[in-house]
Amino acid sequence: PGVIAESLIAGTPILTADFPQAKYLLNNGDNSIYFKMFDQNDLKDKLLDLLDNKYDLNKMHKNALESGKKFTYEFERDNFLKYVCGKES
Repeated sequence: PGVIAESLIAGTPILTADFPQAKYLLNNGDNSIYFKMFDQNDLKDKLLDLLDNKYDLNKMHKNALESGKKFTYEFERDNFLKYVCGKES
C-alpha cells in the first residue's frame, strides 16, 4: 500500500490487478486502471488501451494528485498532533 500512496502523491495513475482491497484505495478509471488478477490477456489489453490513448491520462494524473493528498502529513496534521501531543493546532 505504501507504493500506491506514493504513486498517488506523485500524481501517477496506477495500473493494478483488481485485488479486493483496491476499491478502498483507488477508483478504477479515475486514478487507476484495474486488470483482472492472473489474467495476462486483460493486462495486455489494458496496456494496449493505454498506448491507443483510450484513457485520459491528464485527467487521471490530476485525480491521482487529488486522491494522494489524503496520504500526506499536511492532510492528517491536526489528527497527528492531537494524538501525539494531546493538542490541536
